[in-house]
Amino acid sequence: MLCTPRSSGAANSAKLRLVVLAGVLLALVWGGSARAQESSPLLVGLPADVAAIGEAIAAGDVSALSATLGGADGNVIRTAYPGDGEPVSVPVATADLSSLMAPGTFRLEATWRPNVRPQALIFVASGRGADGASVALALTVETVNGHAAVVAYGRILDLSRTLVQFSGQGVLRTPDSPLPPSVGNSASTPPGTLNGFWLLGSILATAGLATLLGLRPLKVRGRRSR
Repeated sequence: MLCTPRSSGAANSAKLRLVVLAGVLLALVWGGSARAQESSPLLVGLPADVAAIGEAIAAGDVSALSATLGGADGNVIRTAYPGDGEPVSVPVATADLSSLMAPGTFRLEATWRPNVRPQALIFVASGRGADGASVALALTVETVNGHAAVVAYGRILDLSRTLVQFSGQGVLRTPDSPLPPSVGNSASTPPGTLNGFWLLGSILATAGLATLLGLRPLKVRGRRSR
C-alpha cells in the first residue's frame, strides 16, 4: 500500500514535533549543565545578597563589589589574613581590588566563619591579578544597615597554610564539603547530586526520542513495501 500525501504529511509533522522536543531537551540539558558549572556549592544556603557578593568575587567583578564596599563607618579594612589591618576609603579599596582581581580568572576556594566573629562570613578566592600573577584573597562580608557589605579584604600569601589555620579557628567550608543540615541531608545529598540526576534523566529522554526518530522511517518504508 502506498502512502497518500496526507499520511506522508502527517508523518513528517510528527517527526518535526519529535525533533523540536529533542531540541528543547538538549537545550535544557546544556543550560542546566552550564548553570551547575557556574554556581559554586559554597553559595548554597546563603542569603541572596551574600551569595551575590560571592558570585561577584568568583567573577572578579570589581565594579559589582565596589557597590558593596564599606563598613559601618564607611571605610574598609585592608588587612593580611589572618591579622589586623587599617581602614581605607572605598575608592582606595576599589583601586586595590582592581589590581588584585583579573576578571574571569577567580574561583571560590572556601567560606569561613571565624569563632571570634561568627556574624561575619569570609570568602576565600584565588585567581590572577591584573599583572597576571597568581593571587589569593579573603573578603569579609557582614550585614551593614540591613544589607550585605564587604567590610574587609586582604591578600593571602600562603593559601593552603591559611586554610588549615582557619579550619581550627572557626567553621571552614570548601567546595567538597557536604551541604549543611539546614540545606539538605549532607550524608546523602552532596552538592551536584540533584543536577546529576536531572542530567541523566534528560539524556535518557533525549535518547528515547532519538530512537523514535530512527524507527519512524522504518514504519513508513514498511507501509510502502506492502
